[in-house]
Amino acid sequence: MSQQKAVEDVCAAEDTNVWVAIDAGSTVGFVAVKLHVWDSMGEIYMVAVDPEFQGRGIGSALIEFAPCWMKDARMSIAMVETGGDPGHERARRTYEKVGFKLFPVARYFKKLGSADVKSQGLLCSIASQSRSPHRVMFGFTLP
Repeated sequence: MSQQKAVEDVCAAEDTNVWVAIDAGSTVGFVAVKLHVWDSMGEIYMVAVDPEFQGRGIGSALIEFAPCWMKDARMSIAMVETGGDPGHERARRTYEKVGFKLFPVARYFKKLGSADVKSQGLLCSIASQSRSPHRVMFGFTLP
C-alpha cells in the first residue's frame, strides 16, 4: 500500500478523528486519533508534517493537542507507536519532548509456512470450530 493510500484510508476511517495544520490555506500536517473506550485509552494513530514544514514545531503542536482532546473525551491515557529504527529517531524525540514515556515491549513475529499449517492442522481445525467469538484457544505440539 502506498503512503498516500494509507493516509487517505486513515483520514476516511469512521473510527478516526483527524485535525489538520494549515499554513497560508494549505494543509501542512495532520494528526489522526483513535479512541479505545473499553480501556480508556486514546491513540495517536498517525501524525505527519509536510517535509518542507518540518522543524517548525507543527508536529509538536499536533502531538500536544491530541492528548488534550483525548482527556476531554474522558480517556485516561494517551499512546503513540513508532519505529525503533534510526529513521524514526526524530519522531521519538518529539514524543518524549511533549511528555510521552517509552514503554518497553517485545513484539515477536513468525512467518507461517506450509509445514506449520500441516503440523498444527488439528489444532487449527478445532479452533476454527469454536462457537464463541470471545474464546481464545492456544495450542502447541510437544517435541
